[in-house]
Amino acid sequence: MIELNVFTYDFERIGTIENYANLSIERNYYQRSVLELDIEANDRNVELLQKNNVLTTTTNINYGYIITHFSYTDNENGERIKIFAYSLNHLFDWRTVVRQERHSGNVETILKRLIANHCINTS
Repeated sequence: MIELNVFTYDFERIGTIENYANLSIERNYYQRSVLELDIEANDRNVELLQKNNVLTTTTNINYGYIITHFSYTDNENGERIKIFAYSLNHLFDWRTVVRQERHSGNVETILKRLIANHCINTS
């Protein structure tokens, strides 16, 4: 069973999840990758798995997934939480560029400048 690290939105590690019923990670090159997690709804898990927290696997910490929504179910196995998390590039969907810009140079330099100005050092 793969362990999951849980981070806050500011990437402070707040815990590890070791026991869960089902984990599904669908990696996609052209769209957002999706992580789905089915887990028991105990106090610790509810505290860790809040909206906008980030999940990574301990085997590959380079790929993170931000929790966007979750649902609670109650069945014969007890209360459960189903977590839906999208890859961190989903954060780029939250950005809006409101002004027009002109750039010159090679593609690599322009892309680095755009990411720095609109994703890292925003005003």
